[in-house]
Parts: sequence; C-alpha cells; structure tokens
Amino acid sequence: MKKLMMFAAAMTIVGGAFAQCADIPVVTNNCALVYDVKLSVKTTVPKAIAGSTINVPCADEETVAEVCYRTPGSLTLKGYLQACACDCESFLAATLTLWDTHAKAYVTVDSFAWDFLNVIGKKNTEAEGAWTMEIAGGTLYGAGFGKWDGKATPARLSSMSGNFAGSVSAPQCDSEITCDAAIAYPCGNFDQGSSTLETAAYGTWSIKYNKSLSKKEAAGEELPFPNYL
Repeated sequence: MKKLMMFAAAMTIVGGAFAQCADIPVVTNNCALVYDVKLSVKTTVPKAIAGSTINVPCADEETVAEVCYRTPGSLTLKGYLQACACDCESFLAATLTLWDTHAKAYVTVDSFAWDFLNVIGKKNTEAEGAWTMEIAGGTLYGAGFGKWDGKATPARLSSMSGNFAGSVSAPQCDSEITCDAAIAYPCGNFDQGSSTLETAAYGTWSIKYNKSLSKKEAAGEELPFPNYL
C-alpha cells in the first residue's frame, strides 16, 4: 500500500511520554498554564511517479525516471503550550508539544521562543506577540494579536492568533516507488534538481487558555495527549 508522508515526514517522531508539572517541582501556588495550540499549515507534499516520461522544458530530449516531486498541500498541527507556573517568565518559557492530526504522529519542536509579548490597548486588554520556532529542519516566524485578562489572578494571556511563514525540509516520499525526498529546481534550472532544497511553509496559528486543563496540570494530573504509537 502506497503511503505518502507529508510535512511530518521531515520531523522526528517522538514518544508518548510527556513531563507533567507533578514531575517538575516548580508549580507556584498550585498554578499552571495550559493553552490549546493550532497551526493550519500550507506547504508542499510529496508525490511519487515511477518510470514516467518527464518533459524537460528548453531541452531536446525527455527523461524517464523514478521521481518524488513536490506539489502544494496542507495539514493541521495541534498541541499544548504548557507552563508549570503562572508568572510571565514561566509562560515565556512554556513547553510546546505538537502532533500532526493527519499523519497521527507527534512531531519534534527543536525550539520555540517568544521574541516579545506585550500588553497593549486603551484599557490594557489587548496583546501583541511574535515568536520563532525551529521545526522540521527549518524555521517558522509567527506574529499576532490577542486578548489579555487583567482580572485573572495572576493576570494572563487569554488567547492570541495570527500568521506565520518560513521554510522546512523537503517532504519525504514513503511509497513502494521511492523513499527519496521531493525534488525541486532552483529558479527553473532543470539540470540542478535537488532534494535538499527547503520548501515553503506558511499559514495561521492560534493559542487559547484552557482553564480545565490548567487545573489538571497544576494538580499534577495527566493531560489528554493522543495515544499515537
């Protein structure tokens, strides 16, 4: 059975064991923060063709080969942003866990960091932020606006959403035909096709405070992570 692995194929699949705040003795006043995370990603996906005749523009001959090529596609990443305390420093250092809902696999986030998070607005009820994420052999840069809950104790970010863009590693074919990474041609140079060229990735993102899961985290209870093998 042919199986075409998408964006997640460029990532390292990780195990299903995750640190809970009960394992990390830094919970402050039984307070923790958990946010639901969603990224709607537009990037390329791999397609494999075997023994096909490929017309090379501006060339006098045709090429017959087994090829893994790229074409635009999409996927959805979901996850949690977890902090074991409710102060600003802990939120800015929160742990991000993501999984691919289509591939049903966890993905490795090499690093995630807020470039800044500011409270704004006439009544200090709005927020702005920007972040950088190292993932899948590339880098994504995100920014957006959100809501700030100054009435909460302590005050916290309620939600934020925006856009991101960047690049990731080439998508990987995993089929009966080939296991190669998808090829691309820099600026149309068809004699310089390469599977090592990064591919574009962009889309929308959002995070939203989850009150019930935050209470579970503070109590040292396990969060409902997907049971992917």
